[in-house]
Amino acid sequence: MILIKHFRPRVLRALLVVLMFYASACSAAPTGPRVLRVVATFSVVGDFAKRVAGASAEVRVLVPAGADAHEFEPAPSDAARIADADLIVENGLEFETWLKALYASSGSKARRVVASEGIVLREGDGHHDHAEEATSEVGHVEHDPHVWQDVRNAVRMVRNIADAMASVDAPNAVQYRANADAYIAELETLDTEIAAAMARVPQERRRIVTAHDSLGYFGARYGVEIIGEVIDSLSTEAGEPSAQAIAALIDAIRAQNVRAIFPESMSNPSLLQRIADEAGVRVGGELFTDALGEAGSGRETYIDAMRANVNVLTEALK
Repeated sequence: MILIKHFRPRVLRALLVVLMFYASACSAAPTGPRVLRVVATFSVVGDFAKRVAGASAEVRVLVPAGADAHEFEPAPSDAARIADADLIVENGLEFETWLKALYASSGSKARRVVASEGIVLREGDGHHDHAEEATSEVGHVEHDPHVWQDVRNAVRMVRNIADAMASVDAPNAVQYRANADAYIAELETLDTEIAAAMARVPQERRRIVTAHDSLGYFGARYGVEIIGEVIDSLSTEAGEPSAQAIAALIDAIRAQNVRAIFPESMSNPSLLQRIADEAGVRVGGELFTDALGEAGSGRETYIDAMRANVNVLTEALK
């Protein structure tokens, strides 16, 4: 055995430098292939992305569960996440109005996938008489961005996300598509369950008022008539309604025999209660429309949130 003490000091110092360099090189060496880094804008598309990714990619969500994507204000850490991402999953349709500036300021080179691409859209004008296929650029027409409220649209969103992940990370393409197929089977079951549950409610009772214009796709798919909204806007950022608008809504509730007003997880409950009291109807349970619930809410996933919303609706309308 050669003992270190037998080396001359100069030789020993040289040997130590070599050993330190070798140790540094070993610690810096990659331990395996780089995992695909995905950033999702908010909790709903984040849940879709996580189900598609499985263990093959890392998914981070910018707007956390329970928070309002309409009013989100990005922090410097969010720009860093965007800059480090390989793929950004967004809803599109002006739902994330802050994303364009955040992406530009971050200097990110990540690919962006608009999950709503190819979905037949509803115009956000309160009439919903027209539809067209979604594209990443929708022109000057304001479209309802809450496409995931029709579970069939969620299926399309999952497909779009899986295609994007497979394109960016080809070695794991088969796994992403397999994960998507398994999840889509669950979504198709969910769609059938919701349709059956709402069909058990008599048609004349399926008239509701919501906190803001968020359930248009749900109503069209599952036979629920949305008589009006407390905030007549596709965004929660709009101000509270005028006295005239409230009076008109109360008149519509009475004329249409609406059975309940439904608050949302980010709505003003006192205003809804006042309108319900004046109209003589009940306030139903809370709906999760623009975000999933926080841990422990029972609405942490898209499937759980949709099932919970249906239970709230059917209980109030029976």
